[in-house]
Amino acid sequence: MMSKEMLTPVSFHLRNFNNYTSLDISASQNGNLTLIGENAAGKTTLANCFFPMLIDGSIATPSFNPAKGTDKLDKTTIRNSKNDTRTFEGMLLGWGRGSMKVRTGYSYMLMKSNKRQVIVGIGAHRAVGETRKPTWWFVMSSTNINEEMPLVTVDNKGQSLEREEFVQANEDWGINFRVFSQVSEFQN
Repeated sequence: MMSKEMLTPVSFHLRNFNNYTSLDISASQNGNLTLIGENAAGKTTLANCFFPMLIDGSIATPSFNPAKGTDKLDKTTIRNSKNDTRTFEGMLLGWGRGSMKVRTGYSYMLMKSNKRQVIVGIGAHRAVGETRKPTWWFVMSSTNINEEMPLVTVDNKGQSLEREEFVQANEDWGINFRVFSQVSEFQN
């Protein structure tokens, strides 16, 4: 009988993504994450920063809208307008008055099994009005489950690295670090 290895989420991370400059959230011992808060506190928005794009790499609009008709925010508030749409670009740049015009950001998670640990994530650069939308997916792995995996996503000033800088900053991982330009490559 073949034993399947099960990777369990350990932690979730955002760097310059949505309303977060730097956010690190630990999962429970069995990999669960529970977000508790009042209505309109941002629980779904935070969850959308991680899922489903880290599961299958998808940044397609329907992935952010499980319920029909939820592609537009339902009302105007101090934080957003009715024109703000739930898209990957909106997740990265943020909504409303605090939204960015240009931003590079990262969303990633660390998973472990009894044999290895793996970081999967996405990096992206968006600028309002630009047709180019650079996006890259990455995987970093180690068979040493006790070593820290220091993924470098920002410079010493906290600014996100663009794709080539990101690749160079993490190239010491060699074959244990892969960056993909297409979601289909990441999914395979």
